[in-house]
Amino acid sequence: MGINSEQKRWLAIGACVFVAHALVSVFVPAGFGLTCFADVTQTTLLFVLTAVAFGNVLRTRGNVRAFWVLMTAGFAAWFVAQFMWSYYEIVLERPVPEPFSGDIILFLHVVPMMAALILRPHRSGEIRKLSLPSIDFVLLLFWWLFLYVFSVIPWQLFYDRGQYSVSFNLLYIAENVALMAGLGILSQHCNNECRRLYRNLFVGCALYLLSSQLINAAILTGKYHTGGLYDLPLVMSMLWFIAATVAAPSTRTASQPGNKEATPHVDALVSRMAMVAIISIPAIAAWSYFYSGAPSQICRFRLATSLAAMVLMSLVLFAKQIVLDRERMRLLAESHESYARLKRLQTQLVQSEKLAALGQLVSGAAHEINNPLTAILGYADLIASDERNDPAVLARATKIKQQAHRTKDLVVNLLRFARQSDSEKKLVDVNVVVNDTVQLRELEFKDTRVAIRRELAKSIPPVWADQTQLLEVCFQLIGNALDAVRDRDHCSVDIRTSHNDGCAVIEVSDNGPGVADPDRVFDPFYTTKRVGKGPGLGLSACYGIVKEHQGEILCENLPQGGARFSVRLPLAATVVTPATPKSASEPKPITA
Repeated sequence: MGINSEQKRWLAIGACVFVAHALVSVFVPAGFGLTCFADVTQTTLLFVLTAVAFGNVLRTRGNVRAFWVLMTAGFAAWFVAQFMWSYYEIVLERPVPEPFSGDIILFLHVVPMMAALILRPHRSGEIRKLSLPSIDFVLLLFWWLFLYVFSVIPWQLFYDRGQYSVSFNLLYIAENVALMAGLGILSQHCNNECRRLYRNLFVGCALYLLSSQLINAAILTGKYHTGGLYDLPLVMSMLWFIAATVAAPSTRTASQPGNKEATPHVDALVSRMAMVAIISIPAIAAWSYFYSGAPSQICRFRLATSLAAMVLMSLVLFAKQIVLDRERMRLLAESHESYARLKRLQTQLVQSEKLAALGQLVSGAAHEINNPLTAILGYADLIASDERNDPAVLARATKIKQQAHRTKDLVVNLLRFARQSDSEKKLVDVNVVVNDTVQLRELEFKDTRVAIRRELAKSIPPVWADQTQLLEVCFQLIGNALDAVRDRDHCSVDIRTSHNDGCAVIEVSDNGPGVADPDRVFDPFYTTKRVGKGPGLGLSACYGIVKEHQGEILCENLPQGGARFSVRLPLAATVVTPATPKSASEPKPITA
């Protein structure tokens, strides 16, 4: 991606600032004026850097935003240290004391920047939680703080200027080299936009490390003064950080789908590094006590510091372990849920395959039966239409016709079960279907102790369905419920209708003994009735009808006893209706 107009404007401003600073450093003699110019310029540049980084926080999201939050914190700490330096030289008009109270802030400003690299914003997607990265950041902060207190603070308390400067500089170099190493590694495993960001930050860190060492060397030799030529690499590093932050990619380009981590073990590497950091604390303390040769008061201070660091980091590790355990439990629950969904899907697939195979078998048998039936009906019509035949013969022919028509209706039902016959769908009121079915079933059980209770919701939107097929489903479900409670005292069958989530719901429940295996009730030839009372195809046929209507049928046992069948059918408003729906037809009468 090329440089846009805003980035060109920032580059032009940065070039002007650098040239102006260079000219002032060359032609203005050392003094209070040069010091004011240099301190104000550098403090302003760091303030602008912090503001631009905060702007990236506002325009990004997810792990990219978290990255810029930590980078902003690092730049802000750098700004605070520079502000304290300028306060001594401009407001108080005296040299910065040695040791400088802002050294700890200057040292720790690199830690949030290293923690930002753990988030790896170039990865695709967004992080769900910041718990674990935050804990890693705390561990990193404590470890570097321990190193600073262990290495530098003793020489500050029991003052030794030479040892203080050497310890601070070595530790500061190690910290900046670690940051540069992380930027260099990440720049090899991301897309072009993020690679350019990491490389620009790497160059900025290198310039800053170079400038800090040049300034330290000049201070030791007495050649340094604020605003001199030694400050030019420092100003260049600040300008480079600003340019890298302005040109940083947005969320859309920073987290592209194909931008995956090339090293899959980076997360494990971070955890191992934290483990090594904790193990290193007693090793460093042992080295200091037995081999460093430091004074006894410094050794005792370092031992106390090591013990305190071990306690604090152990507490952080304990918190991390709690978070990890919770995450594992959440993942375990999700895996159990996914496995249960997979089993249900597999069961439905097997059920569909069984129905498809059974449908093919029934379809072939029905077509074979249909051919001789046509011949029987034809000959029976010929006999019945011949008035010369004996009345007894005519009566027998009429009975043959009636039984043949009955057999033909059975064949039609078999073909419908096998989904080989066309269904005529129209707008259907489920309450009307339920009432019609109950009226038919009440005739059969009107002299028994079974109580059929209806709770029908009002104003249920219609469904797009074949009314005859829905009548068959309700007829079968209510019949199964009645059979389950036939031999029990205080028998009841409850029928409810409702609608939610874009579906009409029909529930048929009873207070019988329940179903032995609710997951198998829709299998062909699995029957809930007593032996000899049914072949076990009714619920299987209901399953096929409901699935054809893009619905869902479920069976469950109730905690108080009994079973409940639930049918969910999408409302007409949620179903794409045919372009030319067939005309409505009257439902066929159901014969016992």
